[in-house]
Amino acid sequence: MPKDRQRYDEDAPLVSNQSLMYVEEAIPKFSGNDASYTATNWAQEVEDNTEIFDLTPIQQLLIARRTLTSTAAAWLRTEKTFKSYDDLKAALFKEFPDVINTKEIHEMMSERKKRKDESCYDYMLEMKALGKRGRLADYVAIQYIIEGILDRETNKIMLYGVTTYPELKEKLKLYETFKTSIKKEYTKTSSSSSSGEASRYRKQGRPAAAVRCFSCGKMNHTSAECPDREKGLKCFRCNEFGHMSRLCLGGKQVKSLGRFVTTFELDKQCFETVFHIVPYEIMPYDIILGQEFLCKAIVVIDKGSVTVLPQSHDMCLNHLCAVANEVGCPQYLVTDPRIQDEVQQLVSGYVPRKVKKSPMEMKIILNDEIPIAQRPRRLSMFEEKEVDKQIGEWLDDGIIRPSFSEYASPLVLVKKKDGTTRICIDYRKLNAKMVKDEFPLPVIEDHIDKLSHSK
Repeated sequence: MPKDRQRYDEDAPLVSNQSLMYVEEAIPKFSGNDASYTATNWAQEVEDNTEIFDLTPIQQLLIARRTLTSTAAAWLRTEKTFKSYDDLKAALFKEFPDVINTKEIHEMMSERKKRKDESCYDYMLEMKALGKRGRLADYVAIQYIIEGILDRETNKIMLYGVTTYPELKEKLKLYETFKTSIKKEYTKTSSSSSSGEASRYRKQGRPAAAVRCFSCGKMNHTSAECPDREKGLKCFRCNEFGHMSRLCLGGKQVKSLGRFVTTFELDKQCFETVFHIVPYEIMPYDIILGQEFLCKAIVVIDKGSVTVLPQSHDMCLNHLCAVANEVGCPQYLVTDPRIQDEVQQLVSGYVPRKVKKSPMEMKIILNDEIPIAQRPRRLSMFEEKEVDKQIGEWLDDGIIRPSFSEYASPLVLVKKKDGTTRICIDYRKLNAKMVKDEFPLPVIEDHIDKLSHSK
């Protein structure tokens, strides 16, 4: 045996094969295809474990070779045999240079969501490691971590504003405690509700799992699964489809028994109209004045009183000057041109006068406190004059005031139909960070049932 080999064996630490297996499992495999796990990260893992386990150079080379997989392992098989770890490391760095694609790291962190069977702490550690590999700032990675938790924004509001991992760890503990208490309360409420339903069904002699359709009234299916859904609503009085019980006519079709023209008195005024005769049990009212009457009369509402007058009445001619049947097309009831001109001037020259100030204030809640500041977009000289003129008018009227806020959104100029310019603001990036208000939504199936056969 050569002397140098004998001396090396005498100085070599005693690391068993089982220990080498543990070292190999502790080092992540390097494939060369993962942009987030570079050759530098792999080399750092190998050297750190070599120092911790006090490996020999031969053992370090062996571990390094075993931790290469996929493309990196295929490359190693095509190369010459490396006799030292340093030679392998230099060749590997040359073949797989560190090219960190920040865009891919951001996309990976954006697509990574917390799984249901995963704890918040495990999810945070995995995302933290991904952020460190991409060399992202801590507050940026933390923002991705919070967005990856699939829950209501109102429940996650305690997590926003965190910028360090120790603080995020404590907030996640509070968040998990909060979610656990909500789940227990929901389970308790659901169990009490289900027990109440079961007792009610037992009293009626039905099984607790019975389900009734609210469209047709039959059992063992829901409204969304109703086979008669296309027929529309069902009347539970006559058992026919197409109408509700409160609109049911008892299964009879309303037919007029006759018609007559007569003159009657209403509000001390005489009107002539047509009346249709229907059976008494069909209509719960003695008389209904329809469209034929309303087309010949004018309803005047004044100081809480309602008066019905014919269109030829003197009061209508004195007080009702014009009726706009279409936009910009008034139909004058007064023939005097002087009065018509005066009315036209009053309408065209009307300027609303501000008499009250609304006490309402709006508060906008954002996902984070990072300001949205966008650069202004280029405008032509004509557009700049229009903007300066409009802003000057708003400042003089007290509608807006000078601001030194950290938030800034660009202007967008839109042409109106009359050729003038409307000044708008592009708030899309700010709206994307707003915490939306939540309101109870109606059941869509109920509205679809109500709108069936509607025209």
